[in-house]
Amino acid sequence: MPATGKQRYCRVSTPLGDMVAVAAAGACGERLPDGLRALFFGDPGEDPSTEHLGSPAEVGADPLLRSVELQLDEFFTGARTEFSVPLLPLGSDFEQRVWRSVCHIPYGETASYGAVAAEMGNPGLARAVARALAHSPISIIVPCHRVVRADGGLSGRHRDVDRRRSMIALEAETLHGLR
Repeated sequence: MPATGKQRYCRVSTPLGDMVAVAAAGACGERLPDGLRALFFGDPGEDPSTEHLGSPAEVGADPLLRSVELQLDEFFTGARTEFSVPLLPLGSDFEQRVWRSVCHIPYGETASYGAVAAEMGNPGLARAVARALAHSPISIIVPCHRVVRADGGLSGRHRDVDRRRSMIALEAETLHGLR
């Protein structure tokens, strides 16, 4: 992910591990609002080169990154079911459509890759939807964890599957008043 304009990043702690949040200036420089470019887990040994993320930022001094941190805290305590962070992810038109579609899956519910493809008008694109979600630069806020295989199972790397399972369980517990 090449740095663009006033792109900056910080680390945010969550119960599922540290994440890296990358914010960027909106299109046309300063005239459009800032948005979240990426949010991903910065696992040991998997951290990307920070030279492509922009400048390091202090989370408390950056209003957008502070909002990301606060909203993630609220999500993990069960106090937030929707995010209001402006998003600016980089991706193809199709990927952007998939990510927007996934943001409409209600909190505490899941949908299959095929159902997302059908919602987008082409049920035959389930594998393309899965690939687009695998390339989503924004975890949690773009709730890829709510998309499951047709049999209800989860796919991905072991650590990712464990995190997805934890987020689905958290949402179910919150909805059923167990938190």
